[in-house]
Amino acid sequence: MNHITTQEINLQDREERLKLIPRGRPYFVPVVAGLISLGYRRNFEDCGTWIVRKANGDGTSWIRRIGRADDLTDANGKEILNYTQALNRALDRSRGERHRGGKQVTVADALDEYEKALLRDGKYPQTIWQVRKRLPKALLYKEVAQLTADELRSFRDSLKGAPMTINNRIGALKAAFNLLLDKDAYANKYAWEKGLVRLKNAVVAREAILPDEQVYKLVHAAYEEDNAFGLFVEVGAVTGARPSQIRRLKVIDLQPNADPRPRIMMPTSRKGVNPHNKPSHREMPITEELTHKLLEDAKDRASNELLLSSAYYSKNYYQIQFRRAATRAGLPKSVTYYWLRHSSIVRQIKARKPLQMIANTHDTSTAMIERHYAHYISSQNEMLRDALPDFGKPTDRKVVAFRRT
Repeated sequence: MNHITTQEINLQDREERLKLIPRGRPYFVPVVAGLISLGYRRNFEDCGTWIVRKANGDGTSWIRRIGRADDLTDANGKEILNYTQALNRALDRSRGERHRGGKQVTVADALDEYEKALLRDGKYPQTIWQVRKRLPKALLYKEVAQLTADELRSFRDSLKGAPMTINNRIGALKAAFNLLLDKDAYANKYAWEKGLVRLKNAVVAREAILPDEQVYKLVHAAYEEDNAFGLFVEVGAVTGARPSQIRRLKVIDLQPNADPRPRIMMPTSRKGVNPHNKPSHREMPITEELTHKLLEDAKDRASNELLLSSAYYSKNYYQIQFRRAATRAGLPKSVTYYWLRHSSIVRQIKARKPLQMIANTHDTSTAMIERHYAHYISSQNEMLRDALPDFGKPTDRKVVAFRRT
């Protein structure tokens, strides 16, 4: 195998750089012998990136991305640099790092900063916690400047769950990296742009809708599996709440004698807005039939105990049971508990309920409803048709003159 030595690398000439073999490890040439090196990472599909490496004097070193190379586009002296501009920026960057102690930002640091930003904005950073829990330690504590597209793509492919869930998690990780980029223009953006590409086969909400007759069959199939599980599914079908909300219901949250009809005080979700900035519960109407079933099931439990049987609060267990019920009801395997939520929202949209009311009931925002269910909202033109004037229609009404006083 032929190896390219440092003396043979010509980073000054654009055409010569493009002849280098694409790889994740940068090509380095010395700028200040034994202290500062200028690196060039030859990318596979896009222009290369400029990198500076500086020795700390104790056997360690740090690396920073300093810009994109002018391989395919003329340099502008900002984000796209030619060799001379990259060399000057490498020297400036090295002087700046001396004052900052040369601390390299890791993936964990980027997640921490993004979590703080979410909390400042009053948002709940649950997805960030999920990402942090699933990142391998080798990747979590790796410097962002050293990330490669291949290892981020491998992490994405290792994630389990529905495509929409995976997209939410990789989206949160990219948001953390992009926030870092706002503060540090030298972060390796190429790695996460190419490695954290969203999955294309994610099911959008408006495709995950069940007609009422299929919801009816599904609920009955759940009761055939087990009575307690049937209640768990029926509460989801009636309220459209998330499983994580339903599993936190307590006996006291059931209000059978509420005026004018029975309701349930559904715990709010831990998504989006910081829970300290939102109400702990939202009232939701429920049917008389469901009220009687819940009262009968909870008659021997104290008011501070869980309303529903704890046997189905394990996520993996209820998903297995739900899959069995869906099969029993003749529904495809792709149907999940969340389809009950989507179907509930669309049912209320079709019933011409105000979007703000639907959002409040389902513990979400009108923006999210408009984004995911726009197809059903835009089809409700008949809501406006009743209020349209018809100036071509003759009228028998006479014009009456007002008497001047």
